[in-house]
Amino acid sequence: MRAELTSSFLLSLSCSGYFFLILFMCFLNECRPSTWREMGTTSSYETWVKDRPVFRTIQRELDDAGIEALTPLSRGALVERGTASDDEVADFVAHRDGRILSAYSLLKSDFFSGLQKMSLPERVDGAPNFRRVPLGAVAASDLAQSAASSLSTAQGHGPLVYGSGMPTVDGLRHALEKMSARETKVLWQSLREEPVLFVSGRPHVLRLFDRPLENVITTGVTTATVEAMEVELKKDLLREREKTGGKVLLVRRLSLWPPSQIAP
Repeated sequence: MRAELTSSFLLSLSCSGYFFLILFMCFLNECRPSTWREMGTTSSYETWVKDRPVFRTIQRELDDAGIEALTPLSRGALVERGTASDDEVADFVAHRDGRILSAYSLLKSDFFSGLQKMSLPERVDGAPNFRRVPLGAVAASDLAQSAASSLSTAQGHGPLVYGSGMPTVDGLRHALEKMSARETKVLWQSLREEPVLFVSGRPHVLRLFDRPLENVITTGVTTATVEAMEVELKKDLLREREKTGGKVLLVRRLSLWPPSQIAP
């Protein structure tokens, strides 16, 4: 028993050490000075890591998982979770080799039936849970009121803050029309901390094969990193289409309930 614990502990340390080695290599590649004179002007390793809090998120996951972080994906577990069990699909995903869309990763539709909350008064086709609140000096009680009454109190309060779930391309257009974007300047900002790729007008996000319904946690990731990932993800999917004669593999969630229904 003691030997097994020692081996697990040493493997866990090796995993963490390998992680920090990868970080340091990335730091050297990104902050490498062109000349000796630039040696003192580049960021230190400590500053470089602090400016990228997503690394801390990954480190915590490694610390919490321990040796389990090295556990390979199990095809049996995939079937139990409701992922498509077709051997051809499983083999296809296993051989993905993109920079972002890599082996055992999925591109899942982020738009499905059941997203709309019935308690919200407004309906915008393709933009689930569209809502609004007044921007400015409003009382906390005003902000805390129900979504149904927020629509009426928003009238006459000047600038508004709108929100919605991840829309489709057409849904975004409908939402902009709802916000009178032709007459008013609108700043649209995505708060997603992960890459989003639109395929046939629908948003798709990256998921792990054995956890298709769980977000890939990247807390603290920078905007520049997410945008760079989106560019590479698009390239990966286009290369996949070329290899397969114009076909790509996407998965979708059939409904909000039951939560395990996933289909290619």
